[in-house]
Parts: sequence; C-alpha cells; structure tokens
Amino acid sequence: MAISVLSQQGSTEAMELIAEQLASIASQVNSKAFARKALNGHQSETGEHQLAPQADSISMDSGDARTAESFINSLRYATLPVVRRAINRCERSQSEQLNRIVERANLELLRQDLNTPLLQSAMEHRRQNDNVSASQELDRYLAVDPFNVSVLISRASLHLRMNEPRLAKIRLDEALRLSPENADVESLLALTQIRLGNVEQGIQQMLDILKTIPNLNTSVRRDAEYNLACVYGRAIEQTEDSRKRERLTRLGLDAMRSSVYRPGGFDSVEHVNNDPDLTVFKDHSDWPAIMEVIRANEENR
Repeated sequence: MAISVLSQQGSTEAMELIAEQLASIASQVNSKAFARKALNGHQSETGEHQLAPQADSISMDSGDARTAESFINSLRYATLPVVRRAINRCERSQSEQLNRIVERANLELLRQDLNTPLLQSAMEHRRQNDNVSASQELDRYLAVDPFNVSVLISRASLHLRMNEPRLAKIRLDEALRLSPENADVESLLALTQIRLGNVEQGIQQMLDILKTIPNLNTSVRRDAEYNLACVYGRAIEQTEDSRKRERLTRLGLDAMRSSVYRPGGFDSVEHVNNDPDLTVFKDHSDWPAIMEVIRANEENR
C-alpha cells in the first residue's frame, strides 16, 4: 500500500513509511549477522587497522530481496534525510545482496547526473586539473539542485584539492545532513580533519567508520579502505617522526592492498595517478605491484 501511495502521490508520509520498512530489513539482516558472530564466538577487532578478515555475507530470502529492491527503486529520487539514511544503512549492511541493490540504484542516478552538461563540463575541467573552472561549474549546478549529495561531495573534494579544508567541511556537513550515515561523506570528513591539522582525530574517525562497514566484497568497503589509505597518506605529510612515518606508511599500503586485492577491487588507474592524497606512497618499492593489480582490475572490469 505504501508503494502505491508513493507512486501516485509522492507524499512525505508514504516515503517515511517505506524508509522505516526498508531500515527494518537492514536491521534484520544485521541482527542475523550479529547472532551468527555470537554463535561462533566472534570478537571485534581492536587497535589500529590491519588487513581485516573477510566477513560472512547474510543471504536474504527472495521475498525480502524483492521487497527491498522495490523499496529502494521507489525511493532513489527522494531527498528526505530519513530516506537517505535508510538506503545508506542498506548499503552498509551485512548483506552483499542488499548492497548490490543499492549500488545499482546509485549507478542509475550517477548515469543521469553524468548526462548533465554542467557536470560533464566540470569533469572535463577536473581531468585537465583546472580546478577553478570545475568548481565554478559545480557551483552553478548546486545553485539549481542544492540537494544533490554526490555533487556536494565532488565540490568538497575540489575544496580539498585547492587547499580549502574549512570550506570542504562546510560542504560535507551539509551533505551529511542531507544523507545521514553516508560512508563517502563520513570518510571525506575524516580526511578533512587531517587537512585541518587534527591528525589523530582524523585517523580515529576513519578507523571508526571502517568498524561500521562489514568487510564484504562491496564497493562501500572497497572505497572505505581506499579512503583510509588517503587519510594515512595525508597524515604522513604532517608527521616528522621517522618511526611514526614508517608505521603510517605500512598501514596506508595495507589499506590500499585491502581496497585493491579483492573481488571488485579498486580499478581506476587514472583516479589513483591523479590523487594527491596518495602522493607519499608512489615512490615506495611496493607501489608498482599495487598499480599492476589496479590495471588488471580495470582490464577485467
């Protein structure tokens, strides 16, 4: 009934009802995972990041999967924070199946965004390292659609590239308000803390985020590991102690390996080559091997 109301009226009440039901599905999945961990005597990881053991994905029955997909497809254009939170919880759930449903919906939204001339122009300027022109194009887009979280993230990223971390934080705080529990936004906020000089806080924020994203073969976990490497990369730049730099380098390379050496691992050579957050790793003797796997992932994509 709620989906019918939404499709006919698009009412706030209907969207909130569907979001509540969708969040309940994610909660049930996670409850099954926690019960399984308790049965197996699982203990949570503590301390600094290491290559985490692979988690078990919870299988959904076909009825729940169909319901979740119907809910997510009905809500994918909604901008209500309660709706975005529900979808983000599905993305971060203990089910690869549920994650894939969210990923497909998000990719469809991204394809639509990329067909927008302003965003196409912004991307081309960014590829040419013309950050000022790219920023202007994104600002023009946000003047028309201030609720587009992916564009807010892109704008914040440009602020960071232009050494404007305080402005980046303003954009990201707004993005998190619009899309609570968004893993990409939270990760960039952790990186922004590093850029603001709060190194330990930024590292801890990113490690805390990793604890909330199951180590499954999902894009959200892959990207979080990549963002952790970026956090360590920027932390190294602000660290003078040679032993601490060595430890952070080891942890950063481990995070990159975890992002890359997995089914569906990170697969954009261009992105990595143009990412200033990873500059400190690129002269390390282990870096060429990591890049080879990224190239292989890209070819097999």
